[in-house]
Formats: sequence, C-alpha cells, structure tokens
Amino acid sequence: MCFVPLQAQITFSKINVDNDDLHYGMVKWGERKLRWDDFRATKPMNGKKSSYVSLLAKPRDKQRILDGIKYKYIDWDNYVIQNQSWMDANNMNESKLKHCQNQFALWVYLVRKMVVESVREMVSFDAQYSEMQRAFDEEIDRMNTLTDQGNNAQAVDSIADELAKKLTDAELNPRDMVRGLVPSKVYWMGDMGILASVPFSDYHGASYGVSFGASYNRCKRLYGLDIDMSFFSKCKKQILAKKGHIEEGNWLTCGAITSYFGYNIYNRDKVALTPFIGVGVRFFDGGERYEEYKEKNNVTYQCAGFSTGLGLMIDYKLKHTINLQSIFRIATETQLRVKPYFSVTRYGNGVGWVPAINIAVGINTKTYRMWGEE
Repeated sequence: MCFVPLQAQITFSKINVDNDDLHYGMVKWGERKLRWDDFRATKPMNGKKSSYVSLLAKPRDKQRILDGIKYKYIDWDNYVIQNQSWMDANNMNESKLKHCQNQFALWVYLVRKMVVESVREMVSFDAQYSEMQRAFDEEIDRMNTLTDQGNNAQAVDSIADELAKKLTDAELNPRDMVRGLVPSKVYWMGDMGILASVPFSDYHGASYGVSFGASYNRCKRLYGLDIDMSFFSKCKKQILAKKGHIEEGNWLTCGAITSYFGYNIYNRDKVALTPFIGVGVRFFDGGERYEEYKEKNNVTYQCAGFSTGLGLMIDYKLKHTINLQSIFRIATETQLRVKPYFSVTRYGNGVGWVPAINIAVGINTKTYRMWGEE
C-alpha cells in the first residue's frame, strides 16, 4: 500500500474565525500537533487507499501596530478537518503521523508566502491559488520520494526541521508585506480646523471661525484650495457702499476663498513643513441695504477684494494606517496641521489695502496608494 499525497482545499468566504462553533471537528494550526484520533473518517476519502488529510484555510481581518503604524491586512487560519481526514489503521506509525504534520506545515508556509506575494504584486489571493496549489503538489511529491511515503523517519525529521525554520522566517509580519513598496507620487489631502484672522484695519476687527481645505499633491508640490468662514468681528468705522452701508458696531461675517501652491521642504519622522503662496478673494458682510435694493434681495452686501499672501503648513503626524486588505493598498496619514498665513487684501468701498495675520489649527488627512519601486 502506498501513501497518497494529501489534498487541500481553501475557502475565500470571510467569516469570523473566533466563533467557537468553527473549531468543532477541526484542528487549528498552532494549537497542537496532529494525533491519530484526528483522522476520523470511517472510510477512504476521495478514493484514497492509504491516507487523506483535508486542509482548510479561512481568511480574517487583522490589525497590528508596529513602530507607530497601524497595518490592516488579511490573515489566514489553517485547519485540518477531522471528519474528512482518513488514515489506514493498518498503516500507522509515528513517522507517518509526523509526515502528515509536515504536510500541514508546508500548507501553512505556502499560504503565508502567498499572502506576502499577493500584496507586493498587487493581485488578489485567489488569483494566486492555482500557482500555490501546483507548488504544494510538487513539494508533496518530493517529500514523499525523500521519505519513502513517510516511512523514513530520519528524512521526515530532517524535513520537519527545514519546515520549522521556513515557518519562522515566513511568520506573517505586515512590514514584510510592504517592504519594497513606496508611496505614490500623487496623493490627496483634506483638512478642516478652527481659524483666527486678525486684520490691521480701521474698518473691521478680528474674526474667528472655521477653515476647510483640499489639495492635489504630486511629489513635493501641492495645489490646493481653502474656504474660510469667520464671525464675531465688529465694524470699527462706517463703510458706505453702492448698495448699502455698515455702521460702526455692526456685526460682520467674514470669509475667504484662496487657491495656493506649496512645496514640501521637510518631511521626516512625524513632522512635515510646507511653505506656500496663495491668491484669491477675501470679503466681509454686514449692515443694511438701501431701500431701492431691499425689494430685490433683502440680504447684506459684500465688501470684497483681491487677496494674496504667503504662509507655512506645519504638519505633525498623529496616526498612520496602511490598509492591505485589498489590492489597492491604501495608506492614510492623519496629522495635526498648524497653518499661519499672512495676507494682503485690497477691499473696495474706500477700505483699501488691509494686511492680516491668519492662523488655522485643525486635522489634516493624507491619502495615497503604495506601489512597487520603479
């Protein structure tokens, strides 16, 4: 009677492997070694005349934090299905049982290896399954030949030592999955925060509000747009305009729309520095319209003007996540952004040139893909 290479099966449906019912009738890799009573099938499985070990791999989502980076990836739990595994009662010895354990170890090693390769090569796990199954079958044939179908105890022990070393080297580590990958040169950023704007003007005072921004980034260059809205400013001197007037003491609503260009000069460890220049429009609203304009639109008018200036983005990295659960390999960095900005605006209606110091403090999110090195 000859020992027939074991067969393996894999499932790609995601389930919760922490469910207690999942372990019923199964032996999970790493919990213990195989025993004779793990071969519970009452008759030969799939026509096998000597033995058959049924293997199963199931995926699960996993998170791990290493060096301050949170990795999200798919790990795989491997099992022997006891009721589908069979061994000829007349062909049992300790060497053959260890041979079965070696083949279980081989399966685990190849699964781990494929997980890493699927991330690095940006392909799905199931796309590589056929290649892994072929490698598994070929290695089983080699092991059977070297061990005389598991009867050569010395050869079985040698293979066990070899596989133990391979499994140690192939221990799933998300840092190995991203080794050789580099951030995309193109990425997107978005930020929101609180804003303070202090103009040096005889007409209106400081205001406080919120700031929203987004940018397209290529290498070190940033192209972005900011929208600011601020409140709690009071008019300090009467302003007369074509459609209305603002009296001293009136509350103002201020705002700005600014496009900007920045260039990153420092990005190391947890800090990034990006000076930028911006152009756009700034405005403030308040007061009352003249009677002839109220019938058309009973809203406050705008005192607006062209604005330009320069500033600095100071980003402090709070959280870094790399998601390897799909072939897209998305990385996200969440940063505390402090953005001081000096602006000069030429308002109409006699207000004239107004310099201002502005500062926004908020959260910035940077999203990009991980690619193989060119």
